Amino acid sequence: MKGVGGNPPNHLMKSGSKFSIKYALILLFLFILVTSELIFFGTKKQGFHVDEMYMYGTANSEYLSVPHLSNDGYRVKDWMLEYGPGESLLQFFKNIGKDFSLLKESHWHFKNTTIYADYLVAKENSNDMYRPDWVTGEYFHNYITVTESNRFNYFSVLNNFRGDDHPPLYALFLHTICSFFPGVFSKWFGLTLNIVITLLTLLLLYVTVRDYLGGRNLAILVTACYGLSAAAGDIVTFIRLYALVTFMTIGFVYAHLRLAEADWEWSKKDRRILILFTLFGYLSQYYFVLFAIGAAIASIISMAVKKKGKSILRYILTMAITGVIGIMVWPFSINAVFHGSVTQGTFGALFSLSDLSYRVRVMLDVLTSHTLGIPGWAFVSFLALVTIAYFVFKAIKKETFFGKVEEKGLLIIVPFTLYFTLVSKSIPFLVDRYIFLLFPWVSVFVICCFYVLIRKFIKKETIRLYAIIGFTLILLISSNALRLGNNYLFTGGQELDKVAGKTDCIYVLPAGWWNESVDDCLLLSQCENVLVIREDDLDKFNDSYTPTDGADLTLIIKPGVDEGVERSIIDNYPKKESGFTLVEKERKTIRDKAVIRYTAER
Repeated sequence: MKGVGGNPPNHLMKSGSKFSIKYALILLFLFILVTSELIFFGTKKQGFHVDEMYMYGTANSEYLSVPHLSNDGYRVKDWMLEYGPGESLLQFFKNIGKDFSLLKESHWHFKNTTIYADYLVAKENSNDMYRPDWVTGEYFHNYITVTESNRFNYFSVLNNFRGDDHPPLYALFLHTICSFFPGVFSKWFGLTLNIVITLLTLLLLYVTVRDYLGGRNLAILVTACYGLSAAAGDIVTFIRLYALVTFMTIGFVYAHLRLAEADWEWSKKDRRILILFTLFGYLSQYYFVLFAIGAAIASIISMAVKKKGKSILRYILTMAITGVIGIMVWPFSINAVFHGSVTQGTFGALFSLSDLSYRVRVMLDVLTSHTLGIPGWAFVSFLALVTIAYFVFKAIKKETFFGKVEEKGLLIIVPFTLYFTLVSKSIPFLVDRYIFLLFPWVSVFVICCFYVLIRKFIKKETIRLYAIIGFTLILLISSNALRLGNNYLFTGGQELDKVAGKTDCIYVLPAGWWNESVDDCLLLSQCENVLVIREDDLDKFNDSYTPTDGADLTLIIKPGVDEGVERSIIDNYPKKESGFTLVEKERKTIRDKAVIRYTAER
């Protein structure tokens, strides 16, 4: 199969991937255009999903995955200073010597040492995330930023992710960037990371399409269609791990296409590429495993058709070893994959067909509307039409039904379909972020299929090129690349939160909640002292608030809190005998929360 530009998609035949100044300049111009658009989206982002705040927190907080709203207690940070890496290389080696001595004294029974006993206390205290104690506003600032003592502290990042439903790779990168700016919070730390990853994704997508799916011109068009789409803007402006796992997925497919092009006769370089993208994909997001299973099924089928028994064994062994390495690198993944709240539903989906049809239809529309601006039925109908036409032409010409083109299609379509189906069935919310890693492949499918179709009817190469360029421009227009309704801009969000002057703050949660104050870290960090408390625990701080004359107190009341709570606080805190009353000065609503400011007066 030749590409649009006439270059054979064969990585063994280097004419299709030789350096070209013309294509390098086109690609450079495209990347400048994409970068400008992504920066534009970044400037419009004003707020954060709560998961984004948790990402900053788990990446930057010192040995705390979730805010611990208490000023006392021996915690993991203290344990790490006493027995772990400490805060310097000298302290680290001293702690190793002390740990060795304690182990020797206990005859090498770890659970009999004070190391283990103290760890249990530290873990319990750190896991107790809800205590109605006053903490300083600086506490919330330190949760989402890197403190001076916590710069480049990767032990802290790994500790914070030990019980998380996600692997730590993205957070390690984010922590690295934030460590250069201690005490500073900025959306641009995460946005810059996502922009860089997305540009690398586009480069790898270009190389993949150029070398294996259609030549340079087609690669440029696919890269432009995805890079300038609203989908890329969504991925970049959501400061989570999805940009990273999308990159790893492109690389994973690239590794498989290399192997298929080499007829599954592996070189050491092929094996290294496959292992690296598989391993780092796993350490980016656990859902990646579903895509990898689909690719493995397609690869084994392809090798079986070609009667490559040794290659099948080599492939299975390589993937198994990579899986073992992944578990050894991050052993906490076992609990997250098999018992985590995110992945348990996925395993259940393997044995259940209830509401599958509805969920697939909804997620199909999410997939295609975000990437191409078209309904799901139009996407499926187009691919079905092209597929039928393609095989009809092959039957007429009596060509083999499983050649290189079909093999490559199998390696992309099977993992795409399996991942999309299982994830659509199992995810807790029918939203786009769970299928972000599939977004680039929508552009690949549509543009490559359109080219395959017109090749059957248009013989002149120049006309084909103009036709495919026009088709891509239509897709870009329909994808609404510059829409300001990006899902993750959160206009009116936390960046606009302001507290005028000094104030203490009582942050009231509904009864039974645990600690949902993370979403308002930027707001709470501007307060002097903060108390996070549930409405059913108000009696626990009867004597804890003692105002001074003229002091301000701000109540932030989450939706769902009983209407009488505000009145109860005003009437009872401070106590009548103190001689103070709280006089309302300002009342407003911030993202559905009531924010009322009072001044203490005699």
